[in-house]
Amino acid sequence: MRKFSFPVGVLIAAARLGWINCKDGIIDFASFRAIYTAMYIQAKQDAIINLKLMPDEFERSVMHESLRTDLSEKAQEALKKWRKLRRYMMNSCPVSKRNERLKEMGRAYLTEFLKENWTAGESLLNDGSKFLVKYKTELEANSNMPAVTFKTEYDTIVAEFIDAKNKFYTSEKDAKILTREVNEAANAIYDDLNMMLQDGLVVYEDNDALKEIFVLQYLLDLVTPTGPAGLKGTAEIDGKPAVGIIVELENKNLSVVVDAEGVFNFGEKLASGKDKLIFKRGDQILLQEEVDIPPGTTVTEHVDLPAGNQV
Repeated sequence: MRKFSFPVGVLIAAARLGWINCKDGIIDFASFRAIYTAMYIQAKQDAIINLKLMPDEFERSVMHESLRTDLSEKAQEALKKWRKLRRYMMNSCPVSKRNERLKEMGRAYLTEFLKENWTAGESLLNDGSKFLVKYKTELEANSNMPAVTFKTEYDTIVAEFIDAKNKFYTSEKDAKILTREVNEAANAIYDDLNMMLQDGLVVYEDNDALKEIFVLQYLLDLVTPTGPAGLKGTAEIDGKPAVGIIVELENKNLSVVVDAEGVFNFGEKLASGKDKLIFKRGDQILLQEEVDIPPGTTVTEHVDLPAGNQV
């Protein structure tokens, strides 16, 4: 958990400026505490550079969502194969045995799989693989299920789904670890900066002009963007531009329409702060998404919208 409420990027900028000020006054600082050497200050500046090189939240989110999209696509493909297998079973099996066979195929996991429980999905698909082996002869009889090709295709898509699932879960675990590492590094920089600033207030106790630059809020005010903010982005449905979809900003009572390229743009004269993006087709709400618009910054969003009810 972070010890501060402002963005990591703001901390990096404020800390960089703070340690430059410290370096400029190194003689005064060293006379107060011997730890303030050129090497010591450089180490603090290097820590700031290392933090800046770590992937930020947006980068981590993009990577994670890309893997989620791939997993969802593989899940749909695999589920289509399982449903084909179910149809082959229905065509080849006596009515009296269908419920029993459906259980063997993993039907108990289907509902959870449809809710994106990927572990349940793996169980469903694996049961389908076992079912294919056990009833291969019966399923292929009377030209019902294609011999060889269907099982090969089924096993291939199941393997691709499991691979996508493992990559997604690994990414999820890695993202949590990286977030913890970023927070730990940022907290260390925040603590070091505060300690130095407190020392600076003592060092320049009798110099009001210099004392001011060793106040955290002073640094934050210098590096925090000010002025109007902006918001733009792209919206797609099934990988295609979501042409004509209405995009609203709830708190600002503004709306725009997605153009032929899939782009929406609210301009760069918005009030900053938290808001809610609402994507609509007519009166039908397709998606609602929280958005934070920092002052002096243009935020870019990309959303994949559900198809909703076509008109």
